[in-house]
Amino acid sequence: MAYLGKTPNIITHKKLDDLTFNGVTTSFSLTSGGTPVVPGLTESVLVVLNGAVQEPNVAYTISGSSINFAVAHANTVKFFGIVYGERLDVANALPLTGGTLTGTLTLNGNATNALHAVPKQQLDSSIATAITGMVTLTGTQSLSNKTINGGIIDSADIRTNLISVSTNTTATAGAIHILADGGIYTFTLPAAPVDRQWVGIVNKNTTNVISVSRNGKTINGIAEDLSLDTGYHQLIILMYRSSANDWVIM
Repeated sequence: MAYLGKTPNIITHKKLDDLTFNGVTTSFSLTSGGTPVVPGLTESVLVVLNGAVQEPNVAYTISGSSINFAVAHANTVKFFGIVYGERLDVANALPLTGGTLTGTLTLNGNATNALHAVPKQQLDSSIATAITGMVTLTGTQSLSNKTINGGIIDSADIRTNLISVSTNTTATAGAIHILADGGIYTFTLPAAPVDRQWVGIVNKNTTNVISVSRNGKTINGIAEDLSLDTGYHQLIILMYRSSANDWVIM
């Protein structure tokens, strides 16, 4: 079986740290180099006391990382022990294919290959990097909760609905018109709109008042042209109601 990460060393031989008997205690923790050891079986531990090999499951038993002696040995007894294989917890090993990983998987570096797993720090850094220049969108795109800095969104649907105006212009229904700064010109609403058609206006002219010609219709029920004060950058939407022959400011 293949494993995620380092292949387990199923058989390990370890010399156990010395045990100090006191004539009372019968249970001791097993360590090797100060690290707890969990033998697979009692029979996988060789125990020698004062040069005499002890019989597993008679003179001693193993439970987890503890050894339990049948009798309490005096402090003059010398201990020697070797583990011939630790327990391998295969129930919790994750196979290379299939299986489910729960908890946290810690990666020791950023991905450098197309097939490497990407750590969160690298992914966050990539997302936080500002997008500059031209961004071209094809098909249906969702931009909710996303910020694009230092560039523009180039999409056929969006680009054709943004119109820059700097001279006398008749509005295009269904478009947002950006009224440029520095000129005296008239912005005229469509002559033959249909019901519920709309026109958008953003006035960036900080020099002159721009006149919006109603073109034979009314605006908010009044037969007067609309004057836009200088520098009014908020988007204005006018929607046509055919039943009243009227443009309504939304």
